[in-house]
Amino acid sequence: MGRALLIYTVVLSTVLAIYQLSIRNQQSVILDVNNYTITQKHALSLANAGVDHTLNFLKSSPYFVTGENDSLELNMGSANFKERVYIKVLDFNHDTTLSNSPREIKLISTGVADNVISRVITLAKLTDNGFPLVNSSLGLYSKTNDFEMEVKGSNFSISGYDENLDGSIPVFSSPVHGIFASNNTTKSSITNPGRSKLSTAQQNQIIGKGVFTPSILTDKSVPQPDFEQLINDFKTNATRNYSSKTVSSANWGTPSSPEIVVIKDKLQVTSGDLNGYGILIIEGEDVQLQVEDDFNWQGLVIFNGETVQVQVAKGDMNIDGLVYSVGSRTLRKAQNTKTQIQVQSGSLNIHGSLMIGQQGAKGNPQVQVQIEKDLDIQYSTEALNIANSVTSGKIGGGVSFVKYSVFEDFISENH
Repeated sequence: MGRALLIYTVVLSTVLAIYQLSIRNQQSVILDVNNYTITQKHALSLANAGVDHTLNFLKSSPYFVTGENDSLELNMGSANFKERVYIKVLDFNHDTTLSNSPREIKLISTGVADNVISRVITLAKLTDNGFPLVNSSLGLYSKTNDFEMEVKGSNFSISGYDENLDGSIPVFSSPVHGIFASNNTTKSSITNPGRSKLSTAQQNQIIGKGVFTPSILTDKSVPQPDFEQLINDFKTNATRNYSSKTVSSANWGTPSSPEIVVIKDKLQVTSGDLNGYGILIIEGEDVQLQVEDDFNWQGLVIFNGETVQVQVAKGDMNIDGLVYSVGSRTLRKAQNTKTQIQVQSGSLNIHGSLMIGQQGAKGNPQVQVQIEKDLDIQYSTEALNIANSVTSGKIGGGVSFVKYSVFEDFISENH
């Protein structure tokens, strides 16, 4: 009897031990499943964050693509080496040339957390929110047939390769064309030896997207930009409003407090620098900007007139952002409008883009850019984002991508 009881006790203890081990294993499996689910959700959260980050970037670089076999790794702020986000941006049933139909993209964002992988595939369509696309360093719009550029300095550059203000290359970096021309006549005035005042060496420094130098895109299908309503919106919210203005020097606006400065006809700075951050609009039938020393502006500059004359007498003209020189729909009196940008003793330096067009022009509009020293127009999404910020998102690419299809899945293998 005692022996049987001993055997029974041993067997019972063994069964209980096995049962407890089974319970612990089940608990471990449940814990592993819960941890996996949590990690899976975290990977999905990383992937969705990658989508939002990329769509925001595409506002200022709407023609960016990575290619089918390439991806970019994003730094989403985590120092954990087990967390990663990879991005692919592909054209979807559309090419990368300009056209009147909206561009569509397939955005693949892959989030990795502790070797658990989640992927979000997003289809999105380009939408225009008012301003034309910034598709070049220098854009020449409307029927500008008479274009003349002369740069006398030894340094000349019109580059469509994206660059930050400090000279570094952005994580997302996609080139645009050096120059956009809305007709072949304008293009000929840049490249034809019989018409152009640019030397062959200077033309070879018009670089950017495409396999040819100079990098010039011609597309007749792009309509003239219509700035009328947006200019009026900016004027309504002006912080300074002058009917012509003469100052010895001026400092208008800061990054923490940008200003909207609207001036009718003429701004003259007689003895010092003009420094500004925000939006500067000078408009009238005969627009004039005369600065004795340096002109420094971050944000958006608009010259809106039948004729536009910009003169910097002794210094340089430095702009980080976007410059529009336009003739709006209401300015239709002149038969032959003229835009003239002169830097008489210094250099013209633009980080961002310069766009010129006579929206209300008749006859044969003329555009002259004359620089006594050097010219540097450098495409920069960072600078365009300053313009986008001071205009509350209305420009800096002028577009956004709207998601119309989202698919989420999980992958069992590593990226």
